[in-house]
Amino acid sequence: MRKLVIILTTLYFLSCNTQNQNGEQEKTELITQSDSNLTKQIDTVVIVKEPKQEIIYKIVTTNEDNSINLKDIKKLSEPLKALVALYAAFYGTNCDGTTCELTSALGLGNQGSDEHKNLIKKYFLSDRLADEVIIQDCYLAPSGARSFSEYGYLTIIDIGDSVKVNYTASVLFNHDGDGEKIIGKDTYIFKDNLYTNIQRIKDKSAY
Repeated sequence: MRKLVIILTTLYFLSCNTQNQNGEQEKTELITQSDSNLTKQIDTVVIVKEPKQEIIYKIVTTNEDNSINLKDIKKLSEPLKALVALYAAFYGTNCDGTTCELTSALGLGNQGSDEHKNLIKKYFLSDRLADEVIIQDCYLAPSGARSFSEYGYLTIIDIGDSVKVNYTASVLFNHDGDGEKIIGKDTYIFKDNLYTNIQRIKDKSAY
């Protein structure tokens, strides 16, 4: 009888031990499954980047004819100042043959001065239009001449690693009033302290 009790007791403990092991295994599987689900949830997390803030500089405004906005010009960093200097060589702003209002407002002296050209060269090493205006000493005909140009407005939109330039300009061909209006929308990438043009859109319409 005593042997029977010992055998039954032994079987009971073995059974309990097996149940405990099975319980631990189920817990381990449950934890593993939970970790796996958590990993899947983490994998599906989408990181949303906030859009870069646009900073707008109104360089030539339409409040008055050829009105130069000194307030915004003073806010320009040197690279943005160089970009405006390039556009100051494309079309006129009350030029008199020696000076143009926009170039003077940038603090670059006379139109086509060494300061004017060197600032453009510094940030535009491989731009065809920049090379052309530098060769021509950034010359623009005086306002009121037989043929001359004037900005309507000029706006710079800084988006960090890229810059947009929007403008309108009027170009007069002769004293008979023949000419055209130009609407421009250009985009540049600014990288390694240099500008690279990636888009130039120019729409022309006759007077």
